[in-house]
Amino acid sequence: MAGALLLFTPLWLNLYTYLAQHWAQHPLVAMASDGEDPALRGMDEIPHSQEGAAFAPPFLLEIPRLQLKVMVWEGVTLDVLRKGPGHYPQTPLPGQGGNLAIAGHRTTYGAPFRRLGELVPGDVILIGKDGQSFRYIVEKSWVVLPTDLSPLDPTDVPSLTLTTCDPPGSAAYRLIIRAIAENR
Repeated sequence: MAGALLLFTPLWLNLYTYLAQHWAQHPLVAMASDGEDPALRGMDEIPHSQEGAAFAPPFLLEIPRLQLKVMVWEGVTLDVLRKGPGHYPQTPLPGQGGNLAIAGHRTTYGAPFRRLGELVPGDVILIGKDGQSFRYIVEKSWVVLPTDLSPLDPTDVPSLTLTTCDPPGSAAYRLIIRAIAENR
Protein backbone atom coordinates (compact mmCIF):
# COMPACT_ATOMS: atom_id res chain seq x y z
CA MET A 1 0.00 0.00 0.00
CA ALA A 2 2.76 2.46 0.95
CA GLY A 3 4.63 1.60 -2.25
CA ALA A 4 1.56 2.31 -4.37
CA LEU A 5 1.08 5.61 -2.56
CA LEU A 6 4.67 6.62 -3.28
CA LEU A 7 4.31 5.57 -6.90
CA PHE A 8 1.11 7.52 -7.59
CA THR A 9 1.79 10.67 -5.54
CA PRO A 10 3.86 12.41 -8.28
CA LEU A 11 1.24 11.54 -10.89
CA TRP A 12 -1.56 12.91 -8.71
CA LEU A 13 0.39 16.11 -7.96
CA ASN A 14 1.08 16.73 -11.65
CA LEU A 15 -2.58 16.18 -12.49
CA TYR A 16 -3.69 18.44 -9.64
CA THR A 17 -1.31 21.26 -10.61
CA TYR A 18 -2.35 21.03 -14.27
CA LEU A 19 -6.03 21.20 -13.35
CA ALA A 20 -5.51 24.06 -10.89
CA GLN A 21 -3.86 26.21 -13.54
CA HIS A 22 -6.36 25.15 -16.21
CA TRP A 23 -9.27 26.23 -13.99
CA ALA A 24 -7.61 29.59 -13.28
CA GLN A 25 -6.70 30.23 -16.92
CA HIS A 26 -9.58 28.75 -18.90
CA PRO A 27 -12.34 31.37 -18.39
CA LEU A 28 -10.10 34.31 -19.34
CA VAL A 29 -8.40 32.66 -22.30
CA ALA A 30 -11.81 31.39 -23.46
CA MET A 31 -13.11 34.98 -23.50
CA ALA A 32 -10.28 35.86 -25.87
CA SER A 33 -11.08 32.92 -28.14
CA ASP A 34 -14.87 33.26 -28.00
CA GLY A 35 -14.80 36.93 -28.84
CA GLU A 36 -16.28 38.23 -25.58
CA ASP A 37 -13.31 40.56 -25.18
CA PRO A 38 -12.24 42.02 -28.53
CA ALA A 39 -9.02 43.24 -26.93
CA LEU A 40 -7.80 39.69 -26.45
CA ARG A 41 -9.12 38.26 -29.70
CA GLY A 42 -7.09 38.31 -32.91
CA MET A 43 -3.99 40.02 -31.58
CA ASP A 44 -2.34 39.56 -34.99
CA GLU A 45 -4.99 41.90 -36.44
CA ILE A 46 -4.34 44.70 -33.92
CA PRO A 47 -1.70 47.28 -34.90
CA HIS A 48 1.31 46.69 -32.66
CA SER A 49 3.21 49.53 -31.04
CA GLN A 50 5.24 50.40 -27.98
CA GLU A 51 3.37 53.66 -27.54
CA GLY A 52 0.17 54.24 -25.64
CA ALA A 53 -1.03 53.66 -22.13
CA ALA A 54 0.60 50.97 -20.06
CA PHE A 55 -1.62 48.21 -18.77
CA ALA A 56 -1.41 46.04 -15.68
CA PRO A 57 -2.00 42.30 -15.32
CA PRO A 58 -3.89 40.22 -16.01
CA PHE A 59 -3.00 40.38 -19.69
CA LEU A 60 -2.68 37.82 -22.44
CA LEU A 61 0.69 36.35 -23.46
CA GLU A 62 0.69 34.55 -26.79
CA ILE A 63 3.57 32.66 -28.39
CA PRO A 64 2.34 31.35 -31.78
CA ARG A 65 5.32 29.02 -32.38
CA LEU A 66 4.54 27.17 -29.14
CA GLN A 67 0.75 27.41 -29.58
CA LEU A 68 0.71 29.06 -26.15
CA LYS A 69 -2.00 31.48 -25.09
CA VAL A 70 -2.02 32.19 -21.37
CA MET A 71 -2.98 34.94 -18.93
CA VAL A 72 -0.20 36.68 -17.00
CA TRP A 73 -0.84 37.70 -13.39
CA GLU A 74 0.85 40.26 -11.12
CA GLY A 75 3.65 38.90 -8.93
CA VAL A 76 5.95 35.91 -8.86
CA THR A 77 4.98 34.29 -5.56
CA LEU A 78 4.13 30.60 -5.48
CA ASP A 79 0.42 31.41 -5.11
CA VAL A 80 0.49 33.61 -8.21
CA LEU A 81 2.53 31.18 -10.31
CA ARG A 82 0.04 28.42 -9.48
CA LYS A 83 -2.49 30.36 -11.60
CA GLY A 84 -0.08 30.97 -14.47
CA PRO A 85 2.89 33.10 -15.44
CA GLY A 86 3.55 36.17 -13.30
CA HIS A 87 4.88 39.67 -13.97
CA TYR A 88 7.93 40.60 -11.90
CA PRO A 89 6.58 43.66 -10.02
CA GLN A 90 9.95 45.43 -10.03
CA THR A 91 9.94 45.56 -13.85
CA PRO A 92 7.92 47.85 -16.15
CA LEU A 93 4.43 47.03 -17.36
CA PRO A 94 3.62 46.51 -21.04
CA GLY A 95 3.69 49.91 -22.73
CA GLN A 96 6.13 51.49 -20.28
CA GLY A 97 9.30 50.64 -22.23
CA GLY A 98 12.29 49.10 -20.49
CA ASN A 99 12.54 45.43 -19.56
CA LEU A 100 9.16 43.77 -18.92
CA ALA A 101 9.88 40.43 -17.19
CA ILE A 102 7.59 37.42 -16.73
CA ALA A 103 8.23 34.14 -14.83
CA GLY A 104 6.43 30.83 -15.37
CA HIS A 105 6.57 27.18 -14.37
CA ARG A 106 8.09 24.64 -16.73
CA THR A 107 6.98 21.33 -15.21
CA THR A 108 4.18 22.01 -12.70
CA TYR A 109 0.93 23.97 -12.54
CA GLY A 110 0.08 23.43 -16.16
CA ALA A 111 3.69 24.01 -17.21
CA PRO A 112 2.95 27.07 -19.36
CA PHE A 113 6.65 27.56 -20.12
CA ARG A 114 7.41 23.85 -20.72
CA ARG A 115 8.45 24.43 -24.35
CA LEU A 116 10.16 27.80 -23.85
CA GLY A 117 13.51 26.27 -24.80
CA GLU A 118 12.20 25.70 -28.34
CA LEU A 119 12.12 29.44 -29.09
CA VAL A 120 14.71 30.71 -31.55
CA PRO A 121 15.74 34.19 -32.67
CA GLY A 122 13.04 35.68 -34.86
CA ASP A 123 10.09 34.02 -33.10
CA VAL A 124 7.17 36.29 -32.23
CA ILE A 125 5.72 36.91 -28.75
CA LEU A 126 2.52 38.94 -28.35
CA ILE A 127 1.11 40.67 -25.29
CA GLY A 128 -2.35 42.20 -25.34
CA LYS A 129 -5.15 43.75 -23.34
CA ASP A 130 -7.92 46.31 -23.84
CA GLY A 131 -7.46 46.76 -27.58
CA GLN A 132 -3.73 47.22 -27.28
CA SER A 133 -1.11 44.74 -28.40
CA PHE A 134 2.67 44.66 -28.20
CA ARG A 135 4.78 42.50 -30.50
CA TYR A 136 8.22 41.28 -29.47
CA ILE A 137 10.79 39.38 -31.54
CA VAL A 138 13.00 36.81 -29.77
CA GLU A 139 16.61 37.95 -29.86
CA LYS A 140 18.44 35.35 -27.75
CA SER A 141 18.28 32.78 -24.96
CA TRP A 142 20.75 31.84 -22.25
CA VAL A 143 20.98 30.07 -18.90
CA VAL A 144 21.91 31.62 -15.54
CA LEU A 145 22.11 30.55 -11.91
CA PRO A 146 18.93 31.17 -9.87
CA THR A 147 20.80 33.81 -7.86
CA ASP A 148 21.67 35.83 -11.00
CA LEU A 149 19.02 38.53 -11.26
CA SER A 150 20.78 40.46 -14.04
CA PRO A 151 18.23 39.36 -16.68
CA LEU A 152 15.73 41.58 -14.82
CA ASP A 153 17.95 44.67 -15.12
CA PRO A 154 16.60 47.67 -17.04
CA THR A 155 17.25 47.78 -20.78
CA ASP A 156 17.74 50.74 -23.10
CA VAL A 157 15.17 49.45 -25.58
CA PRO A 158 11.67 48.07 -24.90
CA SER A 159 12.28 44.40 -24.12
CA LEU A 160 10.51 41.32 -22.84
CA THR A 161 12.28 38.77 -20.65
CA LEU A 162 10.76 35.35 -19.93
CA THR A 163 12.25 33.21 -17.14
CA THR A 164 11.72 29.59 -16.14
CA CYS A 165 13.58 26.76 -14.42
CA ASP A 166 16.15 24.79 -16.38
CA PRO A 167 16.55 21.96 -17.11
CA PRO A 168 12.89 20.87 -16.98
CA GLY A 169 12.17 19.24 -13.63
CA SER A 170 15.05 21.00 -11.89
CA ALA A 171 15.51 24.43 -10.30
CA ALA A 172 19.32 24.31 -10.70
CA TYR A 173 19.36 27.05 -13.37
CA ARG A 174 17.09 29.57 -15.07
CA LEU A 175 16.40 29.65 -18.79
CA ILE A 176 16.14 33.23 -20.01
CA ILE A 177 14.45 34.33 -23.25
CA ARG A 178 15.00 37.96 -24.34
CA ALA A 179 12.80 39.54 -26.98
CA ILE A 180 12.93 43.08 -28.33
CA ALA A 181 9.88 45.21 -29.19
CA GLU A 182 9.25 45.16 -32.92
CA ASN A 183 8.35 48.86 -33.18
CA ARG A 184 10.83 50.62 -30.97
